Amino acid sequence: MMNRKRTISTVFAAISAAALGAGIAQAIPAGATTARSAPKYVVLSCKGKPVSKPANWTPFCADQGVVLKNMHWPSWTSHLASGYGTVYENDNYPNHAQGKIYKVPAVVTLWGSATVKNHPSDRTYTKMTLMFPGRRPAVYKKLNGKWTATHPQTQTLGF
Repeated sequence: MMNRKRTISTVFAAISAAALGAGIAQAIPAGATTARSAPKYVVLSCKGKPVSKPANWTPFCADQGVVLKNMHWPSWTSHLASGYGTVYENDNYPNHAQGKIYKVPAVVTLWGSATVKNHPSDRTYTKMTLMFPGRRPAVYKKLNGKWTATHPQTQTLGF
């Protein structure tokens, strides 16, 4: 357990350093002014409600192929949100209904930006990268006409 926490802490420190660099690179130029307040960054619940730093979240509501649970979000900014918790992921093999659900610890990074319909002061992240410091879920890919299980260390998804 201690080794897993140390690994997650190390990965999280690396993400935080990258986020700081991204924030500095996208800083507002000297002399620029803003007429309105900065937008609030959110993700959308399955009912379309904007939420910040959700402890539990299903990014792909229709199929529930990926679910985040017991999330902790130490960083939630306009450029990047990063946190850690447990990912439940369906490997969809041989199909979604018969797929195996993997439950694994993960470091999660949300990034990208889009407007939120009917919420003009909100922006939503558009991409999610999952990093698996320990056991990894199976992800099936078709290679040369045959389904093959891969166990990636990272996985990036758009929504």
